Amino acid sequence: MVQAKKMSSYQAVIFDLFGTLIQLTRHTRPYLRLCRSVNAANRLRESLVVDKPTLADFCEYLGVEKPPFLNELQADLDQDIAAAVGFCDTVATLQELRERGIRIAVVSNLASPYKQAFYRLGLNNLIDATIFSCDVGKSKPDPRIYDAALKALHAKPEESIMVGDSQVADVDGPMACGIRGYLLKRDGRHADAERLAKLSDMLEIVRN
Repeated sequence: MVQAKKMSSYQAVIFDLFGTLIQLTRHTRPYLRLCRSVNAANRLRESLVVDKPTLADFCEYLGVEKPPFLNELQADLDQDIAAAVGFCDTVATLQELRERGIRIAVVSNLASPYKQAFYRLGLNNLIDATIFSCDVGKSKPDPRIYDAALKALHAKPEESIMVGDSQVADVDGPMACGIRGYLLKRDGRHADAERLAKLSDMLEIVRN
């Protein structure tokens, strides 16, 4: 007698973006440098929750004078984004999840320009829903951003998991909302019940 294949209890996966699906191979921290140069370092996180496509736009939002080297900072930002690449297991992992009928979302804290890397790499074609902090005006670990992902996926917390490289934003935050969180650390250590050593390790979780 052939035994029926056991269906996964997880129906949705939420991913962080940078450090999880995409890596910045060049990272000059132009927003930090800008905020420090205009004495607004304490407002750096505001860059994550406003839709301002350029550093000049962000200066206007802050209400500060544009520094004389703004063009240099913008060039660094553009080059950082252009140098972003997907991790070696990103596409294959997303494709396998889609083949299994698992719904997929990305929830990311990012300044507006960094969205360009997501679309340039074509990840939007493998994702069912995107929740970017700069679009929704909320950032992880605000519970409302995880709720937005669940609503977009038509998923319940108990049937969803989140994978990312931040303990606070991608594990503690979602778990407070009933979503199982897994920390991804590509440091060569073996995966365990709480930690993934590579993105594809999470395929075994949704397989069970």
